[in-house]
Amino acid sequence: MNVPRLSPLWSGCGILLGCLLWSMFPLPASSQVRVEQPQTLKSAVPAAQQRIAAAVRATAQMLAQHSLAVADPQMQAALGVQSAGMVEVYLYTNTPLTPTMLETLEQHGVRVLRSAAQWGIVYAAISPGQLESIAVLPFIRWIGSPVYSQRRTGSVTQ
Repeated sequence: MNVPRLSPLWSGCGILLGCLLWSMFPLPASSQVRVEQPQTLKSAVPAAQQRIAAAVRATAQMLAQHSLAVADPQMQAALGVQSAGMVEVYLYTNTPLTPTMLETLEQHGVRVLRSAAQWGIVYAAISPGQLESIAVLPFIRWIGSPVYSQRRTGSVTQ
């Protein structure tokens, strides 16, 4: 198979073109400013709220502003809201769960529905007012919304 090769003159032009394009990149000082901007925005949100998923936070705010009867139909697709006004969430911890961690959660008003100790996951019901006090616990990494299964109906070909 015959593969065309560039002459040394053309390969030298490619190196020159590469150096020219490289010189057009921004200087490190300006790129460092771009890297610091997201950190500035991130620090504007309190550390406790950074650990709470946006859907969970929005649900808690909606429950605080409206009654359960008004808020529940709007949130059924995203989060489970129990009749007592408690929100179902997943609590993810930094390390595997210990009995001490579960006791601490229960002391903070968390109703543990299920837990997977080896993976550090707790499926729980929390009152919306308790979310931030739970999020600041040192062993809590993230508070997320559960994903519920949905029954699929209809034709197989649709």
